[in-house]
Amino acid sequence: INLSATVPKDLGNRVQTWDLYYRREFLGSKGQIGARWTAGVRYLSFDGAIVTPAWLTGTVGTAGFGYSDGVQNDLIVMQQSTQGFGPVGSGEVQFNFFRQRLTLYGLAQVAFLLETLDTDSGAFTYLAPVPNSAPVSYVPGVGRIQNSVSLSTWNTTFEAGVRVKLLEGFHLIADWNTTGYLDTLLIPTELSIPGNASQTALGTTARFISRDFVVSSVNVGLSF
Repeated sequence: INLSATVPKDLGNRVQTWDLYYRREFLGSKGQIGARWTAGVRYLSFDGAIVTPAWLTGTVGTAGFGYSDGVQNDLIVMQQSTQGFGPVGSGEVQFNFFRQRLTLYGLAQVAFLLETLDTDSGAFTYLAPVPNSAPVSYVPGVGRIQNSVSLSTWNTTFEAGVRVKLLEGFHLIADWNTTGYLDTLLIPTELSIPGNASQTALGTTARFISRDFVVSSVNVGLSF
């Protein structure tokens, strides 16, 4: 038997940073090697949803029964929200050729943030077995898991690329960039649900762990 289900094309995961910083630039006497540095503050915001499969029966019954496969049993979707604020700084080295018409550069950036992470599953359904029933029968229960933590963490960025001066003040830029938003996600690693129908009043609990969100990209654009 083949089963299928539709899924959303976009879970709404968005990470944004706003930086306010001071920058200084330096150029060697021959103009072949340059550098720049920045120092300032950063605000980070992440919002989205993390799909989390889980075993949703109190005891193991029929193989595969009670597992949130997204078809017969809905997946748990953790709604995630993260905000952070802290200092940010970067350093860049530049190698200039052909009277600074061609520039190769490498950049490293780091931010130290104080973050607040909130996650919430909303309501989901689990199945609790009825004790001493033959054959085994189940009653549905409504579960919900959520957590909020505050912690300190890092954002790290490395970028390497090339700038080509097409006209005075007008550049073509191509670069490779990787950014790690460390400890930005909060996801459950263990889910505890009632083992039988008489325990449904106890509700559901979970253990959570923070995870990194890493973005890598290749960019081509114009600047002026």
